[in-house]
Amino acid sequence: MNTRYPFLEGFGYVISIVSVALLAVAAWLGAGERPELRSVILAGAALSVLGMILRWYVRWRRHGRQRHRHKGRRQ
Repeated sequence: MNTRYPFLEGFGYVISIVSVALLAVAAWLGAGERPELRSVILAGAALSVLGMILRWYVRWRRHGRQRHRHKGRRQ
């Protein structure tokens, strides 16, 4: 699948990561001094960001490298 604006996908991942960070900060402040709740907030935010990074990496491995490898040659 060729996208006309591939940079938008990467920008979307950045926006998602910032969104997760903002939500984690709000949850962290609302957790008070409850360490068990704060550890769940940290784990959830970290897993969400890791998931986005893995999705981006898989897409890059499938589509991104092929464009650069065959640049200038007809397929």
